[in-house]
Amino acid sequence: MQLYSYALWKPTLACIVSGIGCDAKVALDIHNLREENPEKFYNQFMNKVLYAREGAKNIMDRTFADFPWQVRVEVDGVEVEVPEGGQVLKFWIWEIPFSVLNCKIPALHGWRRLVANEDENYDNFDPQSMHDKMLEVVSISGTWHLGKLQVGLSRARRLAQGQSIKIHLFAPFPIQIDGEPWFQEQLCTLTISHHGQAFMLKRVSEEPLGHAAAIITDVLENAETNHIISASQKRTLLQEMALKLS
Repeated sequence: MQLYSYALWKPTLACIVSGIGCDAKVALDIHNLREENPEKFYNQFMNKVLYAREGAKNIMDRTFADFPWQVRVEVDGVEVEVPEGGQVLKFWIWEIPFSVLNCKIPALHGWRRLVANEDENYDNFDPQSMHDKMLEVVSISGTWHLGKLQVGLSRARRLAQGQSIKIHLFAPFPIQIDGEPWFQEQLCTLTISHHGQAFMLKRVSEEPLGHAAAIITDVLENAETNHIISASQKRTLLQEMALKLS
């Protein structure tokens, strides 16, 4: 993710998720509280109580009631309307969001899915994929909605898919990237785009499939060792194999 604020240039990488809105506000409040009173965060249950308290304060205060009119979102050069009542925008690759939110894995907040599997093709949305370098954009209507998402009682509203996202901020907002929050006081434009991919290992549940993958990997390793293919060719072949087997 790249952040512009007038003369300020601050490129930042996000691995999992980045967000603007009420979820970032809760993360920032908890961060500040932890810095001031670390002794209060002595077990997991108390952490959840403190998060619930801060979230409840946001519900009562309606801190981001004007959020839809204080941001403008563009996806691949096309403006996307933020729904009235939206207090979080999330962007993600595959399925992790931004308040606006950004990421590429199939779930968020304790591995809860933001969008149901059966909704993956509605309104001309392409199926979500770990490999297509596309960003998913969803809207969440506040802390209460986030709480319902956490327990699987609701879904986020899908807004768009694209390779490049711009968020124009017309008011100061809290922002978080991979759970690291800060308060953005200067008006700015956030530009979010795909940076790169890493080759990852995955546990294969089907025994025949895992056996076939192990044989192919062994063949490619031997081919590289015997200088039949180069290291870059081996990586490309392994990536193509992973795409077909995933």
